[in-house]
Amino acid sequence: MNFNNLRCCIMDKFIKVIVVVAFLIFILFIIFVAGISTNMKTYQASANALSTRKIEWGIKRGINHSQPDLGSDNVKIMNEFDGLAMGN
Repeated sequence: MNFNNLRCCIMDKFIKVIVVVAFLIFILFIIFVAGISTNMKTYQASANALSTRKIEWGIKRGINHSQPDLGSDNVKIMNEFDGLAMGN
C-alpha cells in the first residue's frame, strides 16, 4: 500500500466522521428547538389563565370612625394571599 492510498483512506474516514458529527449536531438542534417551542406553549397557556379583572382600591370612610368595609371581593383576596389591608 503506498502513501497516496493510505492518505485517501484516512481522508475518507475523516469525512465520514465529520458527516456523522454534523448529523448528530443537527439532531440535537432539532431536539433543542422542539423543547423551546413546547415551553413557549406552556408559558402562553399560563399567561392566558391569569385574570384581567379590574379590582379597584381606594379610601372608604367608616361611619362614626369605625373601620371601613373592604368589600367581599377584596376580603377574599386578602384572605387568599395573607394580605393586610387594615390594622386592628
